[in-house]
Amino acid sequence: MASFLSSKLTPHLNADSQGQCIVKHLHTQALLCFVKEILDVIPKSIFSSLGQIVGIKENKSLTPLPAKIEVDRLWDHAHLNDRYNLAKLTFELSVLTKGIIDMEEIGSLQMNPQHLLEEGLRKELVRQISNAFHSNIQFLSKKQRGVDVTKNQHTNFVTAFRALDNHMQRFQSAIIWLQDFLRINGLEIFLQESTRVIWHSVNMELGSSKSSINTPYANISGGVHIPTFPITFDDKKSATFMGRVVSALTRMIDPKVTLYSRHLGSWFAFDGKAICDAETFSLIRRTIGVQGIMGVDTLLCHKVSNELRSFLKFYHNSMVQYGVTLEKFRDGIFPEWRPPKHGKRIYESAISKIDKLMVPLLSFLCRMGQFQLLRKMIQSELQMQSRIEAPQLVYGCMIANQVTMKNLHERDLSVLKEDYRDEVEKTRILSQAVGAVDPMSTIFLKTDALEGLPSLLALFIIKHMSNVKYDPTFGALRGKDDESFDGWSIVTGILTSLRQFHSSYTKAILALLGQYVISSAEASLLESHDAGIPKEVSNVLVFMRQLCIAGNIKQSALHDYLPMYMMEMFDRGL
Repeated sequence: MASFLSSKLTPHLNADSQGQCIVKHLHTQALLCFVKEILDVIPKSIFSSLGQIVGIKENKSLTPLPAKIEVDRLWDHAHLNDRYNLAKLTFELSVLTKGIIDMEEIGSLQMNPQHLLEEGLRKELVRQISNAFHSNIQFLSKKQRGVDVTKNQHTNFVTAFRALDNHMQRFQSAIIWLQDFLRINGLEIFLQESTRVIWHSVNMELGSSKSSINTPYANISGGVHIPTFPITFDDKKSATFMGRVVSALTRMIDPKVTLYSRHLGSWFAFDGKAICDAETFSLIRRTIGVQGIMGVDTLLCHKVSNELRSFLKFYHNSMVQYGVTLEKFRDGIFPEWRPPKHGKRIYESAISKIDKLMVPLLSFLCRMGQFQLLRKMIQSELQMQSRIEAPQLVYGCMIANQVTMKNLHERDLSVLKEDYRDEVEKTRILSQAVGAVDPMSTIFLKTDALEGLPSLLALFIIKHMSNVKYDPTFGALRGKDDESFDGWSIVTGILTSLRQFHSSYTKAILALLGQYVISSAEASLLESHDAGIPKEVSNVLVFMRQLCIAGNIKQSALHDYLPMYMMEMFDRGL
């Protein structure tokens, strides 16, 4: 082939004119593409042999030799056939590699044999990884709801990821086994290309919904072409396997059949079975790596951002009809530090007038809170694993973050140089990778002031506290009977929405709830002469405490809105 190609290049080697130089360049590039296409069969042969090596190494009988072996049991560790096949395949691969590296120069074709081999391996590796992700990460979604369906979804999720984990681990170990024979850094190439495939899928998910979320690998177009696959029938809303992972997670934590427990850090079915816990996210990290779980976090951020936009649009549309009602309610309970006269009548009247808003509000806040809680579990997994495997990286990230924040306080953000902006972005990505990000502190949108929002959210809380009960086993508020209410998800959703505004909005919510507690307790005492706290009032107190816990607000802040004796009565009654 070298002689044939050299003869074809001979007429162009002595070209002098500009036109002949252009023809020479085009002809050379065409021949180079032709050579690459012919030699592309070698990486495919390598990966075909790689699959056979994976099968041999997967054989449990072929184990590493112990340090000492008894003579009588030497034959038990021989496995001559397996070791012969492994050596034969490895030799064949080394011969193919040597054939490429020892290629002679063909005319004026400037080919780097090592680069040619690596490019072909990357191309085939990307194809193999993409196929593995697409074929394994598919989940059957059923339209019917129920505890059994949720448990089946959890089982399917875990089974799919364990199968993919086993496949990727075998694949990675085989590449590490061969990298010395192929004269390449196999592990580095594997990590680079798997990262490209993951973030390509993330960018496709964000691009299909026209998201404005920035990703660490937004410009992933360079390098080997990444194949795309048609949308699967089981999840038509997701364009790639990363979207299917997020959809499967959200289906598993259906609030009608699951409940989040903060002190246990998991979602549980009502019978006590863990549905989505730390082990689930550990499995995801082991299977698709740190970059993969960061990609899941990025998609969840995008979903929270979309929910917030929908929530604000819903609020503005609702204020056209219910703005006057909320304004009259605020006037009726003013000032917040004093219980209003006829408070029970005022609260019941306002809630009955805006009752149509309660179901959409519940959906918005619950979904938003679930996405944020999933992000919190992801950050916990990243934080724990980074402290175990890379403690020096964690400390270095903490120092870099502190230095960056100090510099940002001392500089004008509007005149930051481009290179320093890149440095800030690198610090942000590194902080996300080691789990040093607090999802509850994330600001997703720039918003305008909404005066009626605290009143609307306070009425929403008061309305639902009469339809829920406190579950001491999980430490959470849950709906009665078929009521879809996941207490910690609602708390997190409300705090996420309030975080987009000034901190005075959170204080206004606590003030309004404190006023309701005092007013209701006084009304109950006058009506029944019972010094105890009514159940719905007790639930409001639980909700206020959980707001403080999830929002990192000191419990002593509640004393600004509630008398000390009422908190003591509540503690004794709980």
